[in-house]
Amino acid sequence: MRKKIIITVIGLVFAGFILMRILQTSGPQKIAELSGLSRVKVGYVQSATVKEEYKFVAVVKGKSQSVVYPQVPGIIREKIKEAGDYVKRDGNILLIDRNEAALKYSMSAVESPIDGKVLQILVDIGTRVDPQTPVAVVGDMTSVKAVIGVDSEDIALIKKGLGARIVSPEGKNVYGRISAVADSAGKRSRKFSAEITARNNADLKSGVACDIFVTVREIKTNKAVPGPAITERSGDNGIFKISKDDTAGWVKVKIIAKGKDLVAVEGDISSGDRIVTEGSYGLIPGRKVEILQ
Repeated sequence: MRKKIIITVIGLVFAGFILMRILQTSGPQKIAELSGLSRVKVGYVQSATVKEEYKFVAVVKGKSQSVVYPQVPGIIREKIKEAGDYVKRDGNILLIDRNEAALKYSMSAVESPIDGKVLQILVDIGTRVDPQTPVAVVGDMTSVKAVIGVDSEDIALIKKGLGARIVSPEGKNVYGRISAVADSAGKRSRKFSAEITARNNADLKSGVACDIFVTVREIKTNKAVPGPAITERSGDNGIFKISKDDTAGWVKVKIIAKGKDLVAVEGDISSGDRIVTEGSYGLIPGRKVEILQ
């Protein structure tokens, strides 16, 4: 009997030693697990305006822009203007050697059809061209436009006058609006085209592809939650709300609009409620949590 007691005591001491080593090496996380607590980070239900945006990619051009073609065939001999230079309507951009003996090799000017900047010179000195050869692009880049392609299932949300922002390759935002929406889809693309126009306050370049975001919904709500707070259980969306005694309860919600950082929802929550934003995976409703700072 005494031998059994001694063996039991030794076993308990050994188990205690192992447990102490686990706690020393694992720290607060293991302590929380052994105590039945889940460690979570929390945020708050907020009053905010949630903007839901749809993302597109499109090439930006000058609102007033024209491709320039020569009137006669010949060889490019001289550049009167360079890219970035301003040119008036009917002003000379290039000189063409018509290369015809009867004309004594006289030069013919390539003229701009509009006022604006020379955005691109498309040919080099010595290039042979004809009236079907594009040789330059001229435009006014103080305002820009971009045409996006919209799928048929989304076109009902894309309306004239909606706000939009064009993001330059450098990350600058140019704000504008949808100025036109096509009545029918393209035969090949099966998409509806929508034109966006904006003042060019970020020095956008013609021909550059940019990300474009169209605001399809803008909702003022007192039930805005951080995106990571939304979880799914049995096909329903919801959030874990933390009570005063640090117990997590799952609340079903309906998503109204998804913004960049916040989501507008409907459900049994109120502005100021604490909600789980990190650590919800595997969290059991009704379980107490340890809140991380």
